[in-house]
Amino acid sequence: MVGHTMADRAPNGKQNRPDVSVGRRFAAWLDEFHPTVCADYQYYPHKTDEWEGDARMYPRSMLPLFLEYVDDVWIPEHAPEYFNTRDPAALPYLPQLLPKPDAA
Repeated sequence: MVGHTMADRAPNGKQNRPDVSVGRRFAAWLDEFHPTVCADYQYYPHKTDEWEGDARMYPRSMLPLFLEYVDDVWIPEHAPEYFNTRDPAALPYLPQLLPKPDAA
């Protein structure tokens, strides 16, 4: 096996769910950088073992913005903080998720 399988639970017993961290920060990023589309979502009922509530569902047309956010913002700026307390063994693998810098 190459890579890392993320732990299901953090050392404190909470479920690891980076989708929640990504989703909340994505919404704030849209507000700041793409205000013309930031309100383009609907709510749907979402349920996990630890939480139940309404979650945002964005249209498929926003997938390129979401991928841009994950690759360019969340992984380099927020993933280390997220995984540091939840799954530290994942930290060495984060650079492999980032796009290679352009050759100068």
